[in-house]
Amino acid sequence: MGLLDHRKSWRFTLAAPPDRCLRGFTSVFDGTRRGGPIFTRAKWALKQTPSGAVAAYQGRSGVVGFLTMMTEKGSHEQAGAVGSQVTFEMDADANGTTVCNMWLNLSSTTLGFTNDARFIRPYMRRVQLSLKEIDPQLIVQRG
Repeated sequence: MGLLDHRKSWRFTLAAPPDRCLRGFTSVFDGTRRGGPIFTRAKWALKQTPSGAVAAYQGRSGVVGFLTMMTEKGSHEQAGAVGSQVTFEMDADANGTTVCNMWLNLSSTTLGFTNDARFIRPYMRRVQLSLKEIDPQLIVQRG
């Protein structure tokens, strides 16, 4: 997995119905599915769409969220990132396969770097792990 994965479009192909795929995505962003480093935890607001869901970044959480308030640079970066959106869309196939696409469709940058990417990227990676639990034969393409 690369440092710029958050800038890529992720395409998942799995043998599962769309509702299970959607739960795989939402469980990562609503906090149902825990995991990952404690220092990259974030708050998200989820909204379902006709073809999937959108997770909107609400800022850092936990200890790092508290520490962020103490630094001007961290507070500025977080403020710039609030409202960033990860979109997840699904398309079901007649043979029981679902193709899902995920991408960071709204974000802000500072000096060419995505604000709070180190807090957004781990969530996108956890979606892949969540979908792999649903279908161990998960096919992933990033581009």
